[in-house]
Amino acid sequence: MSILSPEFVRAYIQDAAANNYLLEGLQFEDDQIFQAENLAIDFFNVMTPISNYDSTSFPNKSLLLFGTLWHLYMGAAARAARNTMSYSDAGLQIPIEERFEMYTQMSAEYRAMFQDASRQLKVQLNVESGWSFVGSDYSRFPGW
Repeated sequence: MSILSPEFVRAYIQDAAANNYLLEGLQFEDDQIFQAENLAIDFFNVMTPISNYDSTSFPNKSLLLFGTLWHLYMGAAARAARNTMSYSDAGLQIPIEERFEMYTQMSAEYRAMFQDASRQLKVQLNVESGWSFVGSDYSRFPGW
């Protein structure tokens, strides 16, 4: 079981049918959330030092949430970009899809939070793992 459930992600961004006035139902389905979560974990694992976390062993729930949202909104921006067009009738311009910039901005915000916190956590985990291996040549002398 993942440390981050689709319900938790949806509750954080308030993705509920009652809140989605322009959509029918939810904006993000379970499979999209799981895919974004896996992409966030993969990105974290390839940051140096290389790690091997999965959805059950990831070290921080908030960090995984930010990474998941980064990828969800990046995907939503791609969908919005594909569907962007404007309609003109008798001189009246009506944009059909105008959320690309908003999704791109939200994706960038979550990406920055995820990457900054990931770097800090990686450094901390690396330092903690090193303390048990730091030795001294003087430790072999009697009385030291």
